[in-house]
Amino acid sequence: MSVALLEAPPAVAVIVTVWCPPATVATPATAASNPPHPAPFGPQRPYEARVDGPVNIEGGTTEVARLGTGLSVTFDGRRHTESGEKPAAPREFVFLFDRSIRFNPLAFPTCSRAQLAAAACPPGSQVGTGLAEFYPAGAADVAVYNTTFSNGLRGVLITIPATGTVLDNTLEPVVGTYQRNYTWGLHEIVPPDATPPELRGSTTRFLVSFGASWQGRNFVESHAPVGTRLNLGFWSHYVTGQTTLTDGQTPWPSTRPPCRTVVGLFPRPHETPSWDADGPDYVPDSPPDWARVVDIGQAPSMRS
Repeated sequence: MSVALLEAPPAVAVIVTVWCPPATVATPATAASNPPHPAPFGPQRPYEARVDGPVNIEGGTTEVARLGTGLSVTFDGRRHTESGEKPAAPREFVFLFDRSIRFNPLAFPTCSRAQLAAAACPPGSQVGTGLAEFYPAGAADVAVYNTTFSNGLRGVLITIPATGTVLDNTLEPVVGTYQRNYTWGLHEIVPPDATPPELRGSTTRFLVSFGASWQGRNFVESHAPVGTRLNLGFWSHYVTGQTTLTDGQTPWPSTRPPCRTVVGLFPRPHETPSWDADGPDYVPDSPPDWARVVDIGQAPSMRS
């Protein structure tokens, strides 16, 4: 049995009780414009003046799959421009993980940049995979390795072996309003090089998964019960100075799952909804039609 507290329509809160096998869920994401940095106190990118360029239009999905007793979390980010020209090149990304998610980097072997260059990463150090698609064409596989940085921070190396790209991603706590939904972020810095910023290459899609098992331990875990909706997202910063936040929440299953599911509705004590709507059109989802719904704090009743 598991119980999860979720958002609900006006005047109610929701508890979901689920007896259910592990599931895979996808999160459609929406993008916000010019949000602040989620993890600004970690390693700093060298200063570089912003340049003129196109406005990137960003979107994507995330997927959460059970990996043994742990999780595999996949971010599938896509970007394009209204004119069809090359998207502005990136400066930084932050992958955002639900408050229930924790990482176990100490339980896994690590791979350094030197070991990676020598193709000598130890067994168990790879903790993810992915795919990069480039503008205007071409694609390459992505690999993710657990690592320790010289400053003592933990994180991962995201690599594109075909291009020789190695990107540091430090595991950092998020700040400010991001703490409502997230605890940890993986902060990726794309270091500047001699190529003028407006001429640097860009991806139209970057898919990356975090999750692995090693000697009975999981790299990514969540204390949230099965059936809980998780918050996931990614923040992006481009050489034009543009920043975007693409985030969302894992949805209810579209059909009744092969398990017992009961949704309990509690009256809200306030007339004003208690959710924090960052956008004026945001309204939390109601329980799905297939769910059995119990009104709690009123006369006993059961709705289905």
